[in-house]
Order: sequence, then C-alpha cells, then structure tokens
Amino acid sequence: MAYEPNSLESGAEFRVDGGRQGFQSHADEIESPKQRGANASFDDHFSQASLFWASQSPAAKDRIVDAFQRELWRVEVPAIRQRVVDNMAHVDSRLARKVAEPLGIALPDGKAAAGRAGFREARSKPQLESAPSLATERSGGNSIATRRIAVLVAAGVEVGALRVIQHALQEAGASSRLLADRVGTLATASGQQLAVEHTYRCESSVMFDAVIVPGGAASVDALTTCGDAMRFVQEAYRHGKAICVIGEGMRLLAPLGFADAQAAAKVPGLVVGRNDPPNRADMARDFITALAAHRHWLRPGVGATS
Repeated sequence: MAYEPNSLESGAEFRVDGGRQGFQSHADEIESPKQRGANASFDDHFSQASLFWASQSPAAKDRIVDAFQRELWRVEVPAIRQRVVDNMAHVDSRLARKVAEPLGIALPDGKAAAGRAGFREARSKPQLESAPSLATERSGGNSIATRRIAVLVAAGVEVGALRVIQHALQEAGASSRLLADRVGTLATASGQQLAVEHTYRCESSVMFDAVIVPGGAASVDALTTCGDAMRFVQEAYRHGKAICVIGEGMRLLAPLGFADAQAAAKVPGLVVGRNDPPNRADMARDFITALAAHRHWLRPGVGATS
C-alpha cells in the first residue's frame, strides 16, 4: 500500500508537491509562462467517501469496518495506523472510532490529521445525505442471469430434484456446474452416468455465486468425508451465498451448527428441500429467490469481509 506523506524511507515526513523538487517544465521560449494546476475539487477527498458510507446498510458498514481493520492489522508502524484513522474521522467519526478500537492506537483525532503535511482540507457541500444507488445491498428485482452455481456430487447422487432446479436456473439465465472429487463420469443412484468437468479439489467457492448439495446417501457420505467439499460449503456459507441442500445433503451443514432441517430453513439464504416430486418446483423457486438476493449477510456466523 502507498501512503502520503511517506515517513519511512528517510525517517522524516516529506511531500513532492510540484515545487522545486517536483515537476519542472523544460526551459524554452514561449510568450506566456506555463501553468500547472487543478480544480479545487481535486483536493476534496472526503465528501464522496462520506456519502458512500452514509448510503450503506448497517451490515454493509460492519463489513467496511472489518475490512479496514484487517488491512491496518498488516501495517506494522503505529504512526501510519494512527494517520489513517485520523483521516477517517473526516469521513465519519463513528467509522474512525470502530476501526481504531482493536488496533492499539489512540482514538482518531481529525484535528491532528488536518495539521499533517499532505492533508487536503477542501470539502464541498454535499447535495445528498445518502444515495440508494451507492448501497452495496439492494432488495428485490435482481436478475440471476449469468450467475454460476456449483453442484457438489459424488457417486450415488439423487438427480430428480436437481434436474428440476437446473432447468429453472437455465430458464432464468443462470448456469450450474457439477463438481466432484475428480473429473470424468460418475454413476447416479439410478445408474445413470453424469459427466463431471470440474472438481472442488481445485475450484474455489469464490468462483461461484451459490451452491447446491443434492441428496443421495452414498453421495453425501463421500462428500462429508472430504475436507475440500466440506470447506467449499462452509466458505460459501460464510460469504453469505445462497445454499440449497436436498435430502441427505443437509448433513454438510452440520459443522455450521445446524442439527436439523427446521433450524437451517430459518436461516437467510438457506433452502432445505426433499427429493419428493411435489416439493421440487417450490424448492427451485425458493432457491432462485435466495440467489436473486445475491448475499445474505444477516445469517449467523457470517464474516464481515468474507
């Protein structure tokens, strides 16, 4: 990361500000002197940041705070940590205080930041207090077109309900990919052969928007004994992504603390279904609704920057 002013290389604060140590025009004959400058609005570093912060939901603000904390934990010079949170005080005092709490530094001081070299005091008068268009979380009306869904499978998987969900996803413009412990083919519970072109051993959950775990006792037995498959589901859960578990697939949620289907079904973004034909259409619809919301940050155990 780059910080201004740089206080590390020489041990003293300095700033290249366009003076004698900055850019100099080549000497040549012209009728009037060359001038370099920028509109005063270029020195306003806080108004847009304040508007963006004010436009976020409480859950989104928590993730922003957590993200700043994680980045500043990697900074080993306390003075630089202090300088960053002091600058944050000009964006929002609550943001600055929350970021500073676990960092072992003094509370943010906006006046201290304003007295340092490199600080720009210019600030425009905001025309809006908040803007819904800037919010990272929006409710309703989201299309699932182009979304990618991972389907974790192993030999003995039940595909009846899965086929219904896949068809509904395809009609809505989304796509699904089968992931197993190896590429090639595997046999379903009914003896059909499924072509598998991806594996959860090298594909990360961050490459997909949601996860489906079909039923089938033998398939789920294999998945629950594979650390890569279990981690895939747990990461998707922590990232707030929609997850659909069918029948025995519920067992992959056990490490997350869900012992039964009723408890899991109450969690935002978790769809728990059965292979029963009468329930398949409703399950597909519920999963698409959860997928349209994109992320479900209010579920328990979700990391703020996950």
